[in-house]
Parts: sequence; structure tokens; C-alpha cells
Amino acid sequence: GLTATNQVICDGANPSSGPADAFQVSFGDDFRCFLKSGGSVDCAGNDIAGQLGDGNGNFGARVCVGDGFQGNCQLDLSGVELLASSRQSSCAATSNQLFCWGTSNGLSTEVAQPVRSGVVTALAGGSGRSCFADENGAVSCLFGNPQFFTPDFDVDAVAIAVDTCVCVLDATGVVECDDASGSGSTCAGTHPNGSARICMDAACTSTISDALAIATAGDSTCAITLHHGVLCWGNNDFGQLGTGDTSAVSFPQPMCASGAGPSCPPFELAAHRSCGDLTVDPLFSGM
Repeated sequence: GLTATNQVICDGANPSSGPADAFQVSFGDDFRCFLKSGGSVDCAGNDIAGQLGDGNGNFGARVCVGDGFQGNCQLDLSGVELLASSRQSSCAATSNQLFCWGTSNGLSTEVAQPVRSGVVTALAGGSGRSCFADENGAVSCLFGNPQFFTPDFDVDAVAIAVDTCVCVLDATGVVECDDASGSGSTCAGTHPNGSARICMDAACTSTISDALAIATAGDSTCAITLHHGVLCWGNNDFGQLGTGDTSAVSFPQPMCASGAGPSCPPFELAAHRSCGDLTVDPLFSGM
């Protein structure tokens, strides 16, 4: 995580410093990228797949935009509003363009490359995939340059989480999930009629309709809800859903023991573990 003094702390390890003006950090495999207050992006860590985005593999380097895939920098990436990383790649959205760099999503580039023009309102990365929502809430996932897969959603997304499945949250609190690979696989918790809507039980007598935030990792998904606390479902081999055992959970079950709504901590689901913060993120206050 990124502390108020711009220190990066991972799994209780000693902190390392980030840029003095960073306000967001995203993590991939053995690297991290910082979105800075001026709209530029710095990345640090392993650069075996070009994931630092500067064309030279310099630790703590600024991501640049280039016209080739082998480090031909033309100018610094700027005006970034959204940032997401996954495995060995990252994507960043400006007010009117989406850029990606590194190796995954069908890309292999050492500098940021434009992959789409237009407004991006939400952006997420996971399991080597990057997905985004456009100004109308329609979701697409990047599979090459510029090839996209469009999951089958009935709602307009305001937030996205992606790994094996891509899940979206709409402005009313409805959650839907669809296979992120385009292979047609079914995601845990979805409606038995084939809809992407997340049901509360096998008969789908009700669906999640009061979610405030979502996160997913591997085949496991959690949602912070207004009236049901933290609900989790999917794979649970390592007890990552916090349900008290390691049995898979087909439909959402409570994780947070502290009750409903804002009393439950915000969280980020990482591979095989769930982490919470004891303070409520301002994003969820007043909702």
C-alpha cells in the first residue's frame, strides 16, 4: 500500500520510498507504478518484460510514449487520470486516450503505446488482462493491439475488478461478472439463466443490489455491501474468502464479522489472501 508519506509497504515488509508527489500506486509481478499529482507515471522494479515503460529499464523511471516497441521514446506520458497494473504490464488513461506498456494483453512493448482513443471512466488489471469502461459504462478488455473482447453485461459500469472473471459494479449497487478470457466459462455466483448478475442463492431469489466496491483475484470475488457487510464467493482453497473453512462458495457469503455497511473495512483481494484496512476509505463515506 501507499502511506501518507509515500512509503510502499508490502506484506509487512520494510517500507520503500515512492515519489514525493505520488497519490496512487499499482502493483504487478515484481514491479510497481506510481501515478503522480502532475499526471505522469513512474515505475520501479523488474523490467524483464518492459513493464517499467521507459524503454531503458531504469529503476524509478518515468513512463514515456514511443512510436516503436523497443524503447524509442518520444515524450513523457502525461495527463494520466487512471492507472492499473497486472503481472508484467500496465495501462493508463488520460482524458481521451488509453495507453499500455509491458508484456501481456497481446502486447510486448517497452514504452507506452496508445491502444484506444476516447474517454475511459474506470480501469482495472488482473491476471495479465486490462479492462476498462467507456463514457457510457460499456466494458471492454484488451487482448492485443488494438483487439478487444467485450464481456456480456446488462449494466453500465462505474467500477471494474478483473482476474479470471471480470466483475463490474453499476451506480445502483448491482454486481455482474463474466469470463474475462472470452472462452465462455461461467463465473461463480452468476444467474442460472446465463445472465452475469450475481445471485444470493442457487434459485436466484435475490441478487446483490447494494454493493459499494468490488475486488477479485483468481476465481475469488468479494463485494462491500451497504446492508450485508462484506460478501465473498468463488474459490476458497486457501481460506481467502474468510468464511471459516476452505470450501468453495458458489454464492455470496458474509466475510466481515463486524456487521453491515461502513463498519466493515475496505479491502483489496490479492492472490490467496484478503486484506482489510481498519478505517473506512473516503470513497465509501456518505453512500
